[in-house]
Amino acid sequence: MKPLGLLIREKRQARGLSLREAAKHMSISHVYLKKIEDGQKNPTIDVLNRIFKVLNINLNRALKKVILGYDPFSPLSFIEEMAEKERGKIRPIPIFNWKMAKKNSMICDKEVRKKQIRRKYIISDIPGPFVFALEIEDKEMEPEFKIGEIITVSPHIGFQNYDFVVASIKNNEEAVLRQVVLHNKNLILRHIYKAYPEIEISLSEFKKRTYQIIGVVAKKEVYYKGQIYNRLK
Repeated sequence: MKPLGLLIREKRQARGLSLREAAKHMSISHVYLKKIEDGQKNPTIDVLNRIFKVLNINLNRALKKVILGYDPFSPLSFIEEMAEKERGKIRPIPIFNWKMAKKNSMICDKEVRKKQIRRKYIISDIPGPFVFALEIEDKEMEPEFKIGEIITVSPHIGFQNYDFVVASIKNNEEAVLRQVVLHNKNLILRHIYKAYPEIEISLSEFKKRTYQIIGVVAKKEVYYKGQIYNRLK
């Protein structure tokens, strides 16, 4: 399994760039770049995209080399284990559909996650073994969320007042996207589109699991062609 830093160093040297020259083009310090190459620092997705652009690295091929090694037929069985051990490092996360997202059993099932990663995934540095992504499909989520945007959802962080969350609501076949508002000892799930009624949830309803907060929206991004992968290859 080739370390990410080694891959970056090899590509930089192959292009005849010094650390200072490469770092200048990437808008980062040469000290930071050296620490990335030495494996002492993990780049954010934004920095990684700049590095790959300067060095003309194909993100999908690089992922295969870093995570799967050089064998294109290597199994994905250890991806989630690696994510648990290396929290916050870049890795593929599955894009679930909204029906799947309602079921905790599917979100946390390693075999389901591996199968979904093979179908469609993005690259993320949000920590946690059960982080997943969803694609916005509802126009009524505008202007906060636009159709086609990808949100990264983390079940590992607690929600705060006015956070956007993915929730499970009784009688809904799919998970829903709502804003959470704390009111006295109750919790309100508020739709972005004001015409929808607010749902006020008591502590007892939470205990009965009639309603459930599946995860907090940790990031939303627009992904262009080539940044969402239909399969790991």
